[in-house]
Amino acid sequence: MRFILVASILASSLILSTAQGQQGKERYAPNEIAMLPDYCQDLMTDYGKARRKWASVLGPTVDHTHHYCRGLIKMMRAQRLFSVPAQHRRTYWSSAVNEISYTIRNATPDFVLLPELYYKRGISQSNAGKVKEAEADFLRAIQILPTYDIAYVQLAGLYRQYGRVDRASEVVSKGLEHVPESKVLRDLQSELQRSNAATKASRRTEPPSVGATPIETPADGGQTGEATPQSK
Repeated sequence: MRFILVASILASSLILSTAQGQQGKERYAPNEIAMLPDYCQDLMTDYGKARRKWASVLGPTVDHTHHYCRGLIKMMRAQRLFSVPAQHRRTYWSSAVNEISYTIRNATPDFVLLPELYYKRGISQSNAGKVKEAEADFLRAIQILPTYDIAYVQLAGLYRQYGRVDRASEVVSKGLEHVPESKVLRDLQSELQRSNAATKASRRTEPPSVGATPIETPADGGQTGEATPQSK
């Protein structure tokens, strides 16, 4: 009971923070900033000094990277709001999309964080209920950085969530072509193979309906009528 009360207070304070941000400059707690990457911590505490420090790494886009950092905080807040209605969490996911989109729009084509920006925005899009947009972001991240294994994992998970298991398997296989040593991709491939095998076994052992004429199983145990993988 005490845990639920604490969670509710936390959720309420986060929602209040959003309301304050809509009226003026939004506040970010020190513990939130401390969970960000080093460049974000610097940019959000001493922008002038951080800009000089990180310009050689981030290039001209350093001037817009703090919006991405804000987006990361919005993502963290959305993940912590487990005790409030889904629409409140979606508000933070949508806000994260907006912040990251700002950085993407103003980024140079060679910005070192560009694949990560699309990947993080894809996660936010998916949680905000924008599935097609999330798919496009994951694909864009992979296009820029073909060895980005976790982007393949997220894209495959998105397909799997909506029943496109064959498409998910294709994505994992494609990822392994570029990153054959990736443990997360190999683990997901094994999981998909086990799941697919279990589904096929269940279909073979399922008894016919009462009164129905039994359907003969081909001698090779093959199955018919499986869904054709959908194109992108």
